[in-house]
Amino acid sequence: MKSKISKTQTNQNILLEKFKSDENLSIAQITELLHCNRQSAYNYIKRLEENGYAFDKKILHGSAYYAIKPNSDDQLYLSVTADTLRKYTIARKLQCRPVPKEVLRKKFTVCKGNENCVIDDRIPLDIGESQYYSLINDLCRKGDIELIPSKTTPSQQDYYLTGKNIPLQITLDFDNLYNLNIELSTITQGSTYYEQLKNLYQKTNVLLGIIDENVSYHDNYFVYGKRIDGLSNISTRLHPITNLDYKTKVLRVNYTTKRGKNMEILLAVGMIVYSTEKDTLYLFGEEDPKKSGNRDSLYTIIDVSDITQTEATTYEHKSYLADYFKSMFDFMFGISLEEPTAVKVAFDRVANVERKINYLKGQRKNAVVQIEDDKIIYSDIISGLSDFAMYLRKFGKSAHIIEPLQLKEKMRQSVERTLLRYEEASSNESS
Repeated sequence: MKSKISKTQTNQNILLEKFKSDENLSIAQITELLHCNRQSAYNYIKRLEENGYAFDKKILHGSAYYAIKPNSDDQLYLSVTADTLRKYTIARKLQCRPVPKEVLRKKFTVCKGNENCVIDDRIPLDIGESQYYSLINDLCRKGDIELIPSKTTPSQQDYYLTGKNIPLQITLDFDNLYNLNIELSTITQGSTYYEQLKNLYQKTNVLLGIIDENVSYHDNYFVYGKRIDGLSNISTRLHPITNLDYKTKVLRVNYTTKRGKNMEILLAVGMIVYSTEKDTLYLFGEEDPKKSGNRDSLYTIIDVSDITQTEATTYEHKSYLADYFKSMFDFMFGISLEEPTAVKVAFDRVANVERKINYLKGQRKNAVVQIEDDKIIYSDIISGLSDFAMYLRKFGKSAHIIEPLQLKEKMRQSVERTLLRYEEASSNESS
């Protein structure tokens, strides 16, 4: 008698959980869920009503459907059911990667009662095969898992964990952690879940031992009122410039410097550059010598967000996409007007470093990669050594600067400044 009562209470909890997660249930669906007859299904609804739950009944497509009335489901605490734990056990097998439909079934042994459920290294489930498939169907219907064609074998169907209700957990080895860090480093402020991904990027830096002086120890504080515009607003930000004939006419540009000083220059636009790392637009151009007072023109870069006013002049120019700007763009590692400098770096041939360096080479017009014994020698001509130094810090002790001395010094000073800042932060917290 005790066993029968326990089963009834379990089924009642299963049904209540189902009602709370689904808008409507028919008697046929209840009988399938609880493996009972129609009369028992009505009895379970009656028991829930006796416990204070009120139901709405409606006819859909000739069948009666029941739903818990709003605000009537807060009178009884809903405990975790056995099926909840069984679903979690199934979902855990999908955490690391998709699993083919037939393979997933073989990862479990299904049995009832006192049957021996231990076979090989399979996970035992104390249910029959029909209930196993019922749980799978329920996970699919709720959107927790999906059955879609395999990306590697189109004729095969794989189960995927969607992350909708069951959180995704990522398990990484050292090599995959490196890959994830590189991918996260390119996330822009316009990306979905930017703040969460930025936080994850910082955590991967810690795990890899990468020192990034631009990541402040107080970055976890909220900055109120800051709006992340992202890529979608590029056209809006460029509107004051693209409305003018900037490709052939010199522009009069008023802008505010980072120190708050108002400036006005005549600018022949050579190139408009977007930095994905900083989510910032820049005008890269030639400052008119008549305005600067110099014999030769000056080259300058202006942050578009600092511009307060633009207007076209009658002066014509031929700077737009001129050879100089194309060449400087090829040399730039970041947004920089530094004179291009030859660099050479030796990387330890470990983990996935070689693949990353070859990927970098594919993005750099002047880069050369050579393999010497257990080292990868990377040579390039770079404008923006500070940005390049920041990139090299991602490789930790695997990167060894050969030349120039200036780059070695930047790496050393960067580490010293970062350690000093953390020391100051630690002393302030302890005082």
